[in-house]
Amino acid sequence: MSPEKARKQEEIIIEQAVKDFVSNPEHQVQVDDKRRRCVDGGYRPGQSEGSMAIAGADLGTSMALLTLENPLTGELFTPQEAFEAVYKYLQDEGWGDYCWHSDTHEGHKGVVVGCGHCNAAILEKSKLYGVNGERVQQLLDVVRKAHQNGQYNMEFIELDREHAERGVLVNTGSLLTVKPWDLDTGEQYFVYDKNLHHDYLEILAEVIGVEYEELQASIDAQTNATLASLASSQGKPLIEINLDDPDDIKVGIIGYVPTA
Repeated sequence: MSPEKARKQEEIIIEQAVKDFVSNPEHQVQVDDKRRRCVDGGYRPGQSEGSMAIAGADLGTSMALLTLENPLTGELFTPQEAFEAVYKYLQDEGWGDYCWHSDTHEGHKGVVVGCGHCNAAILEKSKLYGVNGERVQQLLDVVRKAHQNGQYNMEFIELDREHAERGVLVNTGSLLTVKPWDLDTGEQYFVYDKNLHHDYLEILAEVIGVEYEELQASIDAQTNATLASLASSQGKPLIEINLDDPDDIKVGIIGYVPTA
């Protein structure tokens, strides 16, 4: 069998496994538009179920703002401004708490924070983040302080898992998303709610006063940098899914995560 045919056969197997996973009603969940979670596959049942999955959750959005000009000052967003802008938007527009996470690896083997998206940026694992690690560390310090002082509405989740993601599910639906981890079978995936995220960012950019295209480009670059930098995602298939029509669930491989 030629390498091309072998790859095609492997992709058929992967797509069927994903279709079986996302077609399971126990893995499907209605979108909760008041919460965001990270793309991490380590969320257990009951943890942020239905939340819009985006890299780094709300902390990831603040990370992207560090690369943009604050329209109120004419300078790049400071870490404090990047947090406050997203937090104010969430509160004023009824989007709920500021959501972020860590995991039980924090503090071990050089892990600054258990959110791989933020951690990789702090360690400057890629130039694609567009911001130096010191400024991302300052942002993390701001978020931690806000969480600890109890004066902000924050949702913090500490994940307890080892990475075992089989691929990245890119959800283009707007009604249903998917739980990332089946504890019984061990099947686990990264999940990104692409279209929901784009719609959310359009409104956020308008309210904050930044260009949507620039914000989206920064988030895309930082998300791709993280996927390509982490051993848990490198080389894994990118599978587009849409669950909105239960009689016509769509699943298809659209590429593979590169290696930085």
